[in-house]
Amino acid sequence: MFLLSFWIYLFFLFSRQEKVNDFERWYFDFHVEWSQGTYIDLKELEELFEDCPDKTQFPHYFYYKGWIFYEEGFEDLALESFLLYEKFLHLGFEKEELGIKQHKSHLHYSLAVLYAEMEKPQMAREYLAKGRALMDEKTDYLLAEYDFDEMEARINFEFTSEKKQAIDCLESLYRKVQDNDDFSITRLVTLYCAIDYSVEVNDMKRASELINLWLKDSNIEAFRNSDYLTDYYSIMRNYFEAKFDYKTALQYNDSILLDKNVNLLKRETLHKAYIRIYDSLKQYDKVLIFKDSLEIIRLEQQKIRKNTIVNTTFEKKELEDYSAFILRKKKKEERGWILLTSLTLSLILIVFISYRKKKINSEKQLSLEKEKVEFTQKKYLELLKKYQFDKKHLERLKLSLMNEVKRNPTSQICLTFDQINRNIETNSLSTNYDILQFEADFSTNLKQKIPDLTPFEIQISYYLKMNFTIKEIAKMTNCSYKSIESHKYRIVKKFKVFYTESFDTLIKKMPLNTSI
Repeated sequence: MFLLSFWIYLFFLFSRQEKVNDFERWYFDFHVEWSQGTYIDLKELEELFEDCPDKTQFPHYFYYKGWIFYEEGFEDLALESFLLYEKFLHLGFEKEELGIKQHKSHLHYSLAVLYAEMEKPQMAREYLAKGRALMDEKTDYLLAEYDFDEMEARINFEFTSEKKQAIDCLESLYRKVQDNDDFSITRLVTLYCAIDYSVEVNDMKRASELINLWLKDSNIEAFRNSDYLTDYYSIMRNYFEAKFDYKTALQYNDSILLDKNVNLLKRETLHKAYIRIYDSLKQYDKVLIFKDSLEIIRLEQQKIRKNTIVNTTFEKKELEDYSAFILRKKKKEERGWILLTSLTLSLILIVFISYRKKKINSEKQLSLEKEKVEFTQKKYLELLKKYQFDKKHLERLKLSLMNEVKRNPTSQICLTFDQINRNIETNSLSTNYDILQFEADFSTNLKQKIPDLTPFEIQISYYLKMNFTIKEIAKMTNCSYKSIESHKYRIVKKFKVFYTESFDTLIKKMPLNTSI
């Protein structure tokens, strides 16, 4: 039963992941199409994202939705969508492959456009500044400095008295990229704004010059055949209406009406233009007809807006709850990491302090041991200088040195041997024998052969080599008899690790001088 549940879980997991991967591939393709100017309405967008496993993982959906709301004239709903997109970008949900930095820049540009439409110039300028700060060489040309300069000019025209300078800036931007194919449509939109603003300030001479420049552009046909066709008709209608050529203005307005893809916002603008023109022509019956039609359009807009608000509010609440949950989860994880880091650092600190304390204690202990050894050595030398060798001791020393004279008759060994021999013959005692004079070479030689011996064990071995008894060694080292016996036992044990011969035999064979 457990295995069956496990396999069902794995199947569900892999199926879901495959679904996510399939949608992700479509998502990237659709993003490219959108970037190239593909337009869809809200219903089409919802249908396209119907199979989306989790919209928070594909937050560009809210960006598409924001622009659709903007095109429909629902600025407040567009703002909510853009701000939702900004929140999910901040939470890190956007796919890296789509270019996070580029999208943040594009989003800030879009928010600047929206706030300008909502007559909030300060917010528009703030988002323009944020967008500029994120631009780099990888940024799409739609987000390049050109677009930010154009938007700034439009804000200056709408909200300052520098209207002529704003039109000059737009014309200058157009001329700057007039022969650049990357700006084929963008530059015509810029010039379109300059013409519209010239008409608005009633500078008809300049409007005529800009229209001629516009119509002579090499990409004007592409502009007419694009989604900007109604914008082309609108600008021409406004121009002829301003020149009081109402007949031509009506023809351009009729051309817009024939376009089946005109949304309700543009239809509203269209009907307002009819009302304006027919009112100027004093054809009040037609004014009433278009006023009634305008009222129907507004009622339809309100109906769509009401349904959209209900759906959007529900979706917004659901997504905000989810984003709040994710935010809490992230904060919890951050707190967990902080706690784990703190614990790790505390543990490292404790280990370091413990190690440091141990090292200090060890160094202190070594220092004390060193002082003790130095003090003991000093005592040894003092004891040896005062030690009175009797005839029996001298006989043993003579025997020990005799073997060394045979193997290595150095002047030092021979001199000591002769001195001991004379004293034995004359039966005189002396304290002038420095029996430690051979210890250095012997110690070096013994340490090489038995590395485990301690300095004190080497010293005892040397005394044993010189034929001193345990009792005599105890007296010379100021230690107890049992202590020296215990040391000898450990020395013998260490010898047996390296040699099979008896300790007494080996110690006699070992030379006093390393040159042997």
